[in-house]
Amino acid sequence: MCTVWGFVFGEFHGDSFFWGAQNLFVGCSFVGSSTQKSDVLPDGVVGGLASSKSGPSRFRQPTSVDELRQLGRKTFSENTQKKYAWAVNLYRKWWEQWVAMKGSCETQILWSNIDNLDNLSKGSFCHALACFIAEVKKLDGSEYPGDTLYQIAVSLQFFLESKGFAWKLIDDKEFLMFKNTLDNTMKQRARDCVGKCEPTAHISLEQEEKMWADGVLGESCLDQLWDTLLYLLGLNFALRGGGAGA
Repeated sequence: MCTVWGFVFGEFHGDSFFWGAQNLFVGCSFVGSSTQKSDVLPDGVVGGLASSKSGPSRFRQPTSVDELRQLGRKTFSENTQKKYAWAVNLYRKWWEQWVAMKGSCETQILWSNIDNLDNLSKGSFCHALACFIAEVKKLDGSEYPGDTLYQIAVSLQFFLESKGFAWKLIDDKEFLMFKNTLDNTMKQRARDCVGKCEPTAHISLEQEEKMWADGVLGESCLDQLWDTLLYLLGLNFALRGGGAGA
């Protein structure tokens, strides 16, 4: 009489899990003639084996390892895939230039090739991402706005998720240096008005004196007083307050 053991096993690499192999082993255990099938196999197995020999199956064929790996990954829209493909290509070009310039003197970046995810570690990748965000520029040499830098970070996150890596570049403590670098660089770009922001137009002292002289500001009538009050409140509270908090 035969007993059946089924084994499905996998392996871990980094923080991602994928199926390594699936094997079915059939071993024979010879027992006495008085032993019944129900004493050897769990309840329901004997009936299941018997019923599977005839008639159509209610289940699909066994899922292959490749199919299960594909189903277990997070999927994104075509537009999102194009965005993270652009971000990955940008990181790849930066990495290739960095290695060409520095050679093998910086092992953390040397081992942060995004095309070799199997050998990627959080520590090395965090260091490389921080350098990447601080150094990346447009083709014409100008700086990326802070919003674009954030979109690059999010796109790289999506790329890792599409490959089965459950790393959170913004939330995981192992990526704290990258998060702080991104945050500080975005603030600096905002202060430098890189992107859509426009420098605040200030009224010079000469212009203000001219408004007093021309009667735009004053206290001779209610409308003039109202305009003067509005101007002074905006000058002393709104503009200066915003400058102090920036």
